[in-house]
Amino acid sequence: MKKYIILFLVVFMFHNMNGQSWQWMNPLPQGNYLTSVCFPDANTGYAVGADGTILKTIDGGNTWAMTGSGPQASLSSICFTDVNTGFAVGWDDTTYLYPHGVILKTTDGGVSWTRWSNDTAQILRTVFFADPNTGYAAGDYGTFYKTVNGGNTWTAVSLGSWTYIRSLWFTSATTGYAVGEQETILKTTDGGMNWTTQHHWTMNLLSVCFPSPDTGYAGGDVTMLKTINGGATWTYCTNYPSDCYSLCFKDSDHGIAVGWHGSIYKTADGGGSWVEEPSGTHSILRSICQVQFSPGNYKNFAVGEYGIILVNNDADTTWISKRTGRTDQLSTVYFTDDNTGFILGFNPLIQGNVSILKTTDGGISWSPKSSNTTSGLSSICFPDFYTGYCCGWAGAIVKTSDGGETWTALSSGTTKLLKSICFTDINTGWAVGEHGTIIKTGDGGASWVAQTSGTTVSLNSVCFTSNLKGFAVGGGNYETILTTTDGGNTWSVWTGLVNSDLMYVCFPDSSTGYILVNNGSYFLKTTDGGTTWSRDTTYSFFSIYSAFFTDNHTGIVTGTQGLMMKTTDGGANWFMLPRVSYNSLFSVNFTNSSTGYAVGDSGTILKTTNGGGFGVSIPEKARANKLRIYPDPAKETISIGLSEQGTKKAGSVYIYNITGQVLIQLEILGSGSVIDVSFLSPGLYFVKYFSDGVIKTAKFVKE
Repeated sequence: MKKYIILFLVVFMFHNMNGQSWQWMNPLPQGNYLTSVCFPDANTGYAVGADGTILKTIDGGNTWAMTGSGPQASLSSICFTDVNTGFAVGWDDTTYLYPHGVILKTTDGGVSWTRWSNDTAQILRTVFFADPNTGYAAGDYGTFYKTVNGGNTWTAVSLGSWTYIRSLWFTSATTGYAVGEQETILKTTDGGMNWTTQHHWTMNLLSVCFPSPDTGYAGGDVTMLKTINGGATWTYCTNYPSDCYSLCFKDSDHGIAVGWHGSIYKTADGGGSWVEEPSGTHSILRSICQVQFSPGNYKNFAVGEYGIILVNNDADTTWISKRTGRTDQLSTVYFTDDNTGFILGFNPLIQGNVSILKTTDGGISWSPKSSNTTSGLSSICFPDFYTGYCCGWAGAIVKTSDGGETWTALSSGTTKLLKSICFTDINTGWAVGEHGTIIKTGDGGASWVAQTSGTTVSLNSVCFTSNLKGFAVGGGNYETILTTTDGGNTWSVWTGLVNSDLMYVCFPDSSTGYILVNNGSYFLKTTDGGTTWSRDTTYSFFSIYSAFFTDNHTGIVTGTQGLMMKTTDGGANWFMLPRVSYNSLFSVNFTNSSTGYAVGDSGTILKTTNGGGFGVSIPEKARANKLRIYPDPAKETISIGLSEQGTKKAGSVYIYNITGQVLIQLEILGSGSVIDVSFLSPGLYFVKYFSDGVIKTAKFVKE
């Protein structure tokens, strides 16, 4: 059974506004997850990945560059039928909420892309073209599509299975194989119209390859299978030692498999034995491609986590990385002018001391400077260009007087973790931390005096608007706001506003201030210098980690899974900026209204010179369409609460984990329906509800 879909091609140049507004400074050429690589000829290759990442090489893989303007979609698979004509599939996650499958096509070597107007309800994971006209795409819940005219129209076909399909391979236009979860192997001999199950077991299969019509391999979770009779029977390659995310064979005997922790294995005897080759990385490798450059001369290309690209001459065992830059976690960024800045994080040690990264060329290059402390550092502040301070673990405080070239360790008088530091001039400053710790210096850090905070909760952030007036925030199970008007000699304690930990406080001017609520999607705001506070209207499904306000109206927030949002009206409205990366962004800092930097997971350093760009406002309709999930956090069950519209309507509910995998799918009768979540692992989950074209969304935490 098949359903023919009339196709209306929407042809346009993808303009990723955020891709133009934020540039990758580290790693290079970029740091997004790469999921698929292919070479239509010996010189021209393409790789795709998260957040519209499309890379191209025209010199046989020696150099790679972003091509065109990437679509705001995460791409999972790519296939080219010639050097200019190619297809990519994946899912659109423009709104940061819940994805739907997309099919893209280029006819000019990736400069521009056309998008099939009929996006699929489910994520697409794999695409394969048997010839320039005949192609196939497949994905979650047995989603399967076919084209016979080079992608101008696509036909939805039933696989007869609801399994997640992870890989396709066709030995001809009519004979093909699909593999997926629970060791599912399906075969068709009529171009995908009908499928038979050849194998089904417990492990997941992620890749399939047939070097000849009869000989094929399928790999997955600590599993490698082989057939020598066109799939009639499959046997285990018992000597394969690892997870296989992708495999390729240049003939029936010689193949390569890549996977977890940078594992690379080669076989020369048809999978009977496998030899590991050192990859030089612990990054997950998601795709492998083998290219013949001349008779008997092959090159291998592997791509994966954090933008890793590896190249290998098949005759040797050396793999060379084409990604440059650091990939450690970066936690804090601070710039003293447009070009001079500093980064804290898991930086390399210098003679046993923690280092502080410094740039003097606007983030193009970074050099580590010894902090002269072995303790990790968490916060940095420069009251002027030359004088700066950092604080961190075990009461560590270090100081520079030469613009960050050298640092000196100071005695803080405490061994408590210090989380935040603030100076109002080169001599006067405060640091706060765990167990209600507040210390002050009035002599440039030569001596520090403990102040009585009136609380024992952990204090996460401190901000002073003058030498006398300041704020410190923190908490635990409930919020704590401390205020002082006498330089910290006395502090007043506020509680009872939001029942949540407070992570960050800032005042862009003496009247207007913002406090970030822990793991929440909103701020507290004051316009009267902290006398009263109210909740703003920030709207996000993801945790916010950092914020920076260039004035009392304009602010940028960053967070988990690359979240970026912007307000230009003091938080009354927020604009979701198109995502640059799935990597979490832990810190953002601006030197002026235009130039800013964001840092985060896997060495991510991003830069903007136009204020962070512009996005799409979050409409009131979207706000109204948010579900209510209770209790939250949940232990055994959750109940679904709908807004007034659609309260009594039955609908479909999908519950996703943070990687986008559907874990629960069921029908509910309406508001108040109870769902068992007791079997879910602790963590963050997302809920999507469909009913008569209405989509409602929510998130909850499973304890």
